[in-house]
Amino acid sequence: MTMPQAQFPVVRMLENTAFVLADAAGDARAVQAHLTEVLASNSDESVQPFDVMLLQALDRLTQSLEDVSGVLHSVSALPLPGDLGDGDAVLGEVKLEQVRRALTDGRAALPQEGEAEFF
Repeated sequence: MTMPQAQFPVVRMLENTAFVLADAAGDARAVQAHLTEVLASNSDESVQPFDVMLLQALDRLTQSLEDVSGVLHSVSALPLPGDLGDGDAVLGEVKLEQVRRALTDGRAALPQEGEAEFF
């Protein structure tokens, strides 16, 4: 998808990035909850220290996504001047089309709950 050469406001990019990160954090939180349930349903002998380490790493990842999303959301509420210019140059490294759409079009471009998207 090629963005038109129109100006790309900094505030819009920050807000859309905050939405993408918040959605990723929600996904990570759901995976964490499921893994916790699976491990809790197993006997204590079957839970390995590595399992606990993975859950802790996932928790750090989830909290990091939530924190960065919150910061970007707060910054996007500030009166920031300027544009990022050419959207293609800004989004050149984005691999997932879903993320590219969300960054350019906002939250509405993200899959809705219960909507499966395979990539």
